[in-house]
Amino acid sequence: MKSEITYFKINKFGFYNKKSLTEVPLFGGYEHFIQLFSNWLKKQENLGSTSTKGPDNSGNNIYCSDFYHDESSGNFVITLWNEMSNVENKVLSLSRSQSIGNSTVKEDGDENSIIGLPSYFYFIPKKDLMLHVGLPQSSDNLRSIKQYISSYFKNLSKYKQTNSDGDTYYSDSEGEDKKCQFRLVWSKYTNQAEKKSLIDKAENISKIIQKVHITKYETDDRHLVRKGWEKLNNAFNELIPNFMSDDDDSKLFKDAINEASNRDFTISSPFKCDSHLIKKIINQYDQENENGSNNLIGFRTKGSSKTIWLSDSIIKTKIDLDIKSIDKKLPTATVVFIAISEKQEEILLPVYNEDEDTMKNAVNQ
Repeated sequence: MKSEITYFKINKFGFYNKKSLTEVPLFGGYEHFIQLFSNWLKKQENLGSTSTKGPDNSGNNIYCSDFYHDESSGNFVITLWNEMSNVENKVLSLSRSQSIGNSTVKEDGDENSIIGLPSYFYFIPKKDLMLHVGLPQSSDNLRSIKQYISSYFKNLSKYKQTNSDGDTYYSDSEGEDKKCQFRLVWSKYTNQAEKKSLIDKAENISKIIQKVHITKYETDDRHLVRKGWEKLNNAFNELIPNFMSDDDDSKLFKDAINEASNRDFTISSPFKCDSHLIKKIINQYDQENENGSNNLIGFRTKGSSKTIWLSDSIIKTKIDLDIKSIDKKLPTATVVFIAISEKQEEILLPVYNEDEDTMKNAVNQ
């Protein structure tokens, strides 16, 4: 199965003092998470009970559909199920009542279904490294894993305690408020040479290019109406010339717009900048695209028709993994773990310097 690996250097994982800048967590690090989370997950009745979202949290639910930890290496895989409308005119769903680890997926939904997409994350704690494993029909929502783990610690872990005034605090010892908070901070691995090359060419940049890919999401009665999509339809309809407005071609054009699954927009604008501004744009782009944004930003220099896309600096590896596609079945966490482990040396080559036994620098998000 074809996959795309994206790399993240984990800078903080655990509970840290709110004021001090300690590098080591007070508690709640990898080992604590693996032990506490796996024990908690075993006690959950079904998929529907694995959401870690608190009563005050907004947004869609995220569930854990599978989890695997390898004791010999310490590495682990978390498979999340992200509640969302679906893409490419297909609705994928898991039953709310199915057991954790059950990979059966449906292409329709009912009242007991959770419509969404899976996402796969492979952690290598000894290297402070996280891999996002992009597979066919999986979500590229990179924030989901940060949101899920953070919400688990904040809402469901044994570290959550309440004082006599009813205020919440976090501690690994009863009755002692350690003035700390959970933090999961990572950096995305990027090719710094490509960015430096663009910064050096800042004075020669003449155009900024923005490419936006918008996907039409399938939904059902339980989801909000796609108001944004309808506004786009209206805007496209206004593009039809007056002389076509009443004929059959106009109707065919409108029908094609309404039935399209995806739309792509490319906007090109004159642009001048210096090295300071281009650095600011690059840093902002890195932060915003942590969530797998569909927006692409690029630049053209004077006298060149080639677009330099910022996304090209993000280190990714496309690789065939030994994962068989089985109808109506998602790859399990164990299968993903084995497939990554078998090719781990090859997968880590883009970010691992074998001679110095050190990781390449990652850009802070």
